[in-house]
Amino acid sequence: MKIFLLVPSLEHGGTERQVALLARILHQRAYDVTVLMLRAYEGQLVAELREAGIPVRSLEGNLGFLSYFLSLRRLVQIEKPAVLYSFLPHANLVAATVKYFRPECRLIWGVRSADMPLAGYGLKTLFAYWLERKLSMLPDRVVVNSQSGAEGCKRKGFEPARITVVENGFDTGLFQPDAAGRERIRKAMNIADGDVAIGMVARIDPVKNHEMFLRAAAALSESSPTARFVCIGGGSAHLKTRLVELTHTLGIASRVTWTGDRNDIPAVLNALDIVTLCSNSEGFPNAIGEAMACGRACVSTDVGDVQQLLGNQGMVVGVRDVPALTRAWRQLMDPGFRQAMGTAARERIVESYSLDRLFERTLTAFGLPA
Repeated sequence: MKIFLLVPSLEHGGTERQVALLARILHQRAYDVTVLMLRAYEGQLVAELREAGIPVRSLEGNLGFLSYFLSLRRLVQIEKPAVLYSFLPHANLVAATVKYFRPECRLIWGVRSADMPLAGYGLKTLFAYWLERKLSMLPDRVVVNSQSGAEGCKRKGFEPARITVVENGFDTGLFQPDAAGRERIRKAMNIADGDVAIGMVARIDPVKNHEMFLRAAAALSESSPTARFVCIGGGSAHLKTRLVELTHTLGIASRVTWTGDRNDIPAVLNALDIVTLCSNSEGFPNAIGEAMACGRACVSTDVGDVQQLLGNQGMVVGVRDVPALTRAWRQLMDPGFRQAMGTAARERIVESYSLDRLFERTLTAFGLPA
């Protein structure tokens, strides 16, 4: 059975990593999977998929946005996939056209965060989210990765009967405690053995709220001289410039490391002592699940299904609540408390968010027997 997975690109991000993971799971179970990107991109995820024998193709061409539609139509007519599963608004809109030239193809939309605050985004993004809502009757199924995402879709006018929750799964063989990787990365980042490294794995984007992270870092630094702070991820160069300026204003520039995109996230997570998410909106955050799988202590803002993901094995604070985040970090400066929380966090991921569960629930969303 032929399955197409369509994403805007395969640059590093939570959705992109989940798509690559799902492609490998389906491929390992003998499904014929092709990953399509709107924009051409050659990076680690693309290389890993091709090495695994999974075709990766770009729909990008000389006709701009029109190239996406024409390229998709050509590929669908030639290869006749049974399922087209797209992710995020721009890809969902391109995928929707399959219903007009091959209606028998089962169209699945992946909606990751239905309530994402859009202030600060451009007109193209605003229009894409608006049009996605207007065309939400076209997909056979709308897959969200959180219960909060399902409720958000309903509030936006998506038909409830079309919505299915498929929570993210995590590769606990790839994301696991790694003492050698921890030592290597900390040495490269000049983090001393006695330092407590607090990090955030997130693209530099308004919704991720790096400002909250930095303001809490400044507050903690007043009483915790061993605290170091690490921001992992690429994104908006303009926003990063503003954030770096803020570190100078707050007097913490020498204690903050900006890594940019990394292709060794499991080792980087192991190098951290505390992993934090400061987002204003999420569905089911990969960054927290992956950190838990690595045995890291986690603190997150109360977004999406993060409380369900963490259970009692992590700490949750209010969105934009800098004092609460600072207090949580102070508690986790205790190494015994931190280690116990990290150990319990990994056990929760292994028990509740396996790849087998992701596979079975995805097939159910496709309307196929597991």
